[in-house]
Amino acid sequence: MNLQPIFIQDVLKPIVDKVSANLLPQLQQADEMITGVHYQYGHPLEIVNTLGQFTQGETSRYNKYPLIALFLDTTEDVGRDKGVYAEYNLHLAIIRACKSPNQVAKERDDFNFKPVLIPIYLELMKQMKYSGVFTGFTDKIPHRKTNRYYWGKEGLFGNEGNIFNDWVDCVEIENLKVKIVDNYCPPKVVVV
Repeated sequence: MNLQPIFIQDVLKPIVDKVSANLLPQLQQADEMITGVHYQYGHPLEIVNTLGQFTQGETSRYNKYPLIALFLDTTEDVGRDKGVYAEYNLHLAIIRACKSPNQVAKERDDFNFKPVLIPIYLELMKQMKYSGVFTGFTDKIPHRKTNRYYWGKEGLFGNEGNIFNDWVDCVEIENLKVKIVDNYCPPKVVVV
């Protein structure tokens, strides 16, 4: 049995790093200003506020998107299955700013969804599947995927307003059901 706590937000970071490394040349063909696939986690409002702190300077504004965001809180279902540390039901979003709030769906497809967001989504699912961290699925990881054109707010989610202080499109992933294997060993933190 694993005696160390496992933090899902830390488990996902190297997976996102692998997604970024594998896709960066392809993403830069679509948009040379893309610097990588970035990662944030926290409460949705915290993520919005963190992204809002990025300045509109020449470098930092390109380090916001594309973004994989893990929305917290997460619940760990522990002790249900032998050999499983915990089961999670995750809520993620893959987000990219639009060129203009006036873009129509076809323009959003051509600029965001087809060349950037969908390839990131597919690579994320692939890297999660083959990471060796998760268990309990045979082919695809069960989840619900929604392509959100101009992701707005209704409360926080929906289409009534702009939640990210940028005009964004998003692939929202809900009910992503993953189980972390009991023998997973988180990378050790080395203090120098």
